[in-house]
Amino acid sequence: MAWLQTDPSGNFHVSFRFGGQKFKRSLKTKDSVNANARLHRIEETIRLVESGRIELTEPTDVAVFLLSDGKLNAKPKAAVSIGLKRLFDVYFDGIPSDSLEESTIKGMKSHQRHLERHLGSSLKVTTLSRDDLQKYVGKRSKEKGIRGRTLSPATIKKELVTFRSVWNWALGEGYVKHTFPLKGVRFPKTDEKPRFQTWDEIQQQSESSGLTAAQVADLWDCLFLSKAEIEELLNYTQLHAAHPFIYPMFVAAAHTGARRSELMRSMLTDFDRTHFTIREKKRVRGQRSMRRVPMSERLREAIDQW
Repeated sequence: MAWLQTDPSGNFHVSFRFGGQKFKRSLKTKDSVNANARLHRIEETIRLVESGRIELTEPTDVAVFLLSDGKLNAKPKAAVSIGLKRLFDVYFDGIPSDSLEESTIKGMKSHQRHLERHLGSSLKVTTLSRDDLQKYVGKRSKEKGIRGRTLSPATIKKELVTFRSVWNWALGEGYVKHTFPLKGVRFPKTDEKPRFQTWDEIQQQSESSGLTAAQVADLWDCLFLSKAEIEELLNYTQLHAAHPFIYPMFVAAAHTGARRSELMRSMLTDFDRTHFTIREKKRVRGQRSMRRVPMSERLREAIDQW
């Protein structure tokens, strides 16, 4: 929709709405015929853009773009109000292959679903405010978490960190003009996790202190095994593993500290008689890296047998 106005000097101005915003620009003419012709061309350009027949490619002044009859080969991303769902879709579509782990993308998409559920999938991200994020925190903090508790502040923060990562990308692409409005958003207080403890320490507390089932589960989350207990676990795994690869994988994890994903990426050529080469993806940002760790005798035997 576009319309004409005149100022006291008699010059025509054109006003129009695009991408949820109102624009007004001078046509620098007092000729009504010329002004009406410009008006019709602007309306036609808007229709062509909305129908997709004119492709917009890079950020620019949307008014300049439309007043030029769409001849500027540029996309007014900063001016077009993109919806929350559409922003995430464009972000995920543009992720280079193998730049993020599948598990990372899966987690980010889970965060996206919660954001859309509370903020609205059609929310125009250019209108997002700190108050919107504060309300989101308030709603999510009342929802069900694990072990009979409400959702932890740490989980809510992870969701907003995902949103901030997508937002920072959108800022570089011109979809938004300002930084993510997270500063000043308040979160509920968190409880400090129990310290790491031995099996005997946890067993003693769980049997004598009257803790709830959730509190006992929190303690077991902080269990660390002694060297003898690790060897006992590996002995059990060696005898009862459902598949041949499980036992050497357990030994590799226990004796090298390798992540599960790193073990799943490993190749037979990564093992020699003295060292195990671990293929990394997270230590050096944007680069696949490697580290070498010594091979224990038990790990060497497990790999040889496998």
